[in-house]
Amino acid sequence: MYNAENLYKVQLPNQLGKLPDDIGGIYIFMFRFPSDYELGIIDGDVNFAKLNTLMQIYIENFVRLSKRGNFKGKLYNSVAEHLQINYNFAEIDEISIDYENLLKAIFKDIDNRDLVQLINLMRNSFLFTNPAYVGMARRQSLRKRIEQHINYQTDFASKIKSLNMSWSEFNCYAFPLHINRSKTRNFEKLIQFITKPVHCKY
Repeated sequence: MYNAENLYKVQLPNQLGKLPDDIGGIYIFMFRFPSDYELGIIDGDVNFAKLNTLMQIYIENFVRLSKRGNFKGKLYNSVAEHLQINYNFAEIDEISIDYENLLKAIFKDIDNRDLVQLINLMRNSFLFTNPAYVGMARRQSLRKRIEQHINYQTDFASKIKSLNMSWSEFNCYAFPLHINRSKTRNFEKLIQFITKPVHCKY
């Protein structure tokens, strides 16, 4: 009979101890929209200037982490140089929306009802974004592997640090797996293929 292992959902770094320390598996870092308290909304009292600034910072971090690097180059077929057909290509992943002015327009003359709807919409929309990162714990436990991230001992953690982002901006989902360790990498690659994380080495 098939018995699914528990799914662990934790906020880092404070809830790291809730993760299993005796089994490996797959883990996912998802973007997390801040709570009302983190946005400075307390007992219905709203500082709109502060809220605007905090939302700009959070959206900017999301955009910067999601942004692919620019690249350019040349493709050509492998024949004599004078017969080669050359293809120049470039991709510049620019931000196509001025979110700063967009937020200013949204917050202009906004009332409490619209604010509640906006916050609920944003918070629920972030449930459907691509993961920030999908990783695996193969030679160590899930807790030990994720602890390495928290201690900035991984490439992804270095990226987070370079953007001055906090681990509190992510939810961590961990899936313990009772499988042969040699299969863990294939499981990870499959989940990366399905979810298309924004920071990933395929």
